[in-house]
Amino acid sequence: MDFNRRSFLKAAGVSLLLPRLESEAGENDHRIKNLFCVSLNFGVHPGHFFPQDNDPCSSKVLAALKDNEADISVLLNTQHPYKGGHGAVHGFLSGNMVGKAKDLRDKNISIDQKFVNETNPNTRFQSLQLAMGGAGGMSQSWNQKGEPLRNNYKLESIYESLFVEPSKKGRELRRKILANKSSVMDFVFQQAGTMKRFGTKRDAEIIDEYMDGVRGVEKRITTSKSWIDVPKPKVDYKIPRDPISNATNLKEYYELIRLAFMTDQTRVITLGIPANPSAVPIDGVNIGYHSLTHHGNQPERLNQLYLIDSHNMKCFNDFMSKMKNTKAADGSSLYERSAMIYGSGMGDANNHSNRRLPVILSGGLLKPAGVLDLKDRNLSDVYVSILNKLDVNVDKFGSSKGNINDLI
Repeated sequence: MDFNRRSFLKAAGVSLLLPRLESEAGENDHRIKNLFCVSLNFGVHPGHFFPQDNDPCSSKVLAALKDNEADISVLLNTQHPYKGGHGAVHGFLSGNMVGKAKDLRDKNISIDQKFVNETNPNTRFQSLQLAMGGAGGMSQSWNQKGEPLRNNYKLESIYESLFVEPSKKGRELRRKILANKSSVMDFVFQQAGTMKRFGTKRDAEIIDEYMDGVRGVEKRITTSKSWIDVPKPKVDYKIPRDPISNATNLKEYYELIRLAFMTDQTRVITLGIPANPSAVPIDGVNIGYHSLTHHGNQPERLNQLYLIDSHNMKCFNDFMSKMKNTKAADGSSLYERSAMIYGSGMGDANNHSNRRLPVILSGGLLKPAGVLDLKDRNLSDVYVSILNKLDVNVDKFGSSKGNINDLI
């Protein structure tokens, strides 16, 4: 039987989001594109990170990426055009600080949410915001209203949301919650229409701007409803018994991310590595992370900081390798259909600098450039090009002044 999604929807006579069917995989998988972003709150010590020559893996930390050396771009001399120390790190994926973006149309929307808004992927989760450990102050993802998106940081909770079927009672409770939210949306739309009729022209413009955000909420509710009764995928993976949600299990976060992409439950994931002031639970580290970043060039503190930075990089390297070895339904690898950003809005935590940001690009959608000197260009120029590679046709994003389409 010749199956056509558009014909089915037309025949149904209703507007709904039909989950992607297995029989469509061969036809449509070539259009699937994924974005994955890793955001480190404390950055990477510049002396450990930046290569001294054209070998992208010649630095102490980047030596961990040797297995994937041919597929990365290490960016030199890129920045966001603002200062703010730790208070500016949240702008890593947006190119704007919250306070300075309040009058912009897209506020300080991050690249992951821009991708979601423009492509509206038909997946169980529009996007996933994850963070390792407590991550109380970790805000790497921001919507178009300038609001931070909440992170899920517990391994058990991430695993359950992706792969554990809710009970019948749980599904019914979810259905009631979404029905109540729909009723609230209906009321909001009704009240907005009334207010526009009796307000000024500027009042109407303000209401329209607000309602753009409300429509986004309504869309997410509709999407959530369509997935309530769709069975979750089964995977050959068991979460560790009593997992500790911190750096000792960073590889488990990456494995859940790989499985989420493999089962096409989302096309967009961000992973925050937070600014935990306590000692990172890695062998050889016994001083608080924040204290280590303010090392004062003391050898022992620098050695411990290197252990943290290299541990994070080794985990990312292993993730890239696994993405290359994981095949999608069309025979391509997950790596081939991905764009990856790894870095931080903190250039040097020792002196609270937000310049010379440590950034690595990878993924099959991006052309590897080895060591790429951007000569003080804004990182948002890079984001414009990444969005273009993801089929989001924009010529401006964040604090961009151009693009680097010819370089990546």
